[in-house]
Amino acid sequence: MAFGSTRPSVGFASHRPLRRGGHHTWSGTAFVVEALLLLAFLVASLAILLTLFSDAHLRAEDTVRLEAATVLASDEAEAFGANPFAVLSEHEATYQDQTCMISITPDATVYTGGVLYGATISVMSGDESLYTLHTSRYVRSGTSTMRLLAQGDSESACSMLFQELVAAGRVDAQGNVLVADATGEAQVDAQIGSDMQAGGVA
Repeated sequence: MAFGSTRPSVGFASHRPLRRGGHHTWSGTAFVVEALLLLAFLVASLAILLTLFSDAHLRAEDTVRLEAATVLASDEAEAFGANPFAVLSEHEATYQDQTCMISITPDATVYTGGVLYGATISVMSGDESLYTLHTSRYVRSGTSTMRLLAQGDSESACSMLFQELVAAGRVDAQGNVLVADATGEAQVDAQIGSDMQAGGVA
């Protein structure tokens, strides 16, 4: 009985350390798994935040470029309204450290009393078009045309367009209309009203 009574106690004592050791092993594994999950969560969160910050930075840059393009185009439209013969067909301009290329595409409608000069103003950054607007300026025949031409630039877009009109026999060298595309000041007023008018009627 003494021998039999000691075997269960020996067996019980020999298994207890194994259970404690297994419990510690599982606790260590669970801690490592939890740490890895937390690390993965932090990495994913950091990636999302970096993406958001990058997008916000790009949007801020786009906003600054658009603001610069809008201001530069508006300034160009005002200059065209003051004198369409003084605006170059292509040149660089800078606003708040933003340098853009400005391109002017002129057009003209000849009326009986003068010429409505128009300009499509495009602001470019590299090959990307940032902003485009159209403006116009009506110049009466004769003295008004000669005065603006004298104050303008012979290399400007509308100066060269004027020379084309002269060569085509639609106006003479003094700016007097010879062959009109349209008649009536009402048509001129309607055209000006549909465009951005950057200046008065000369």
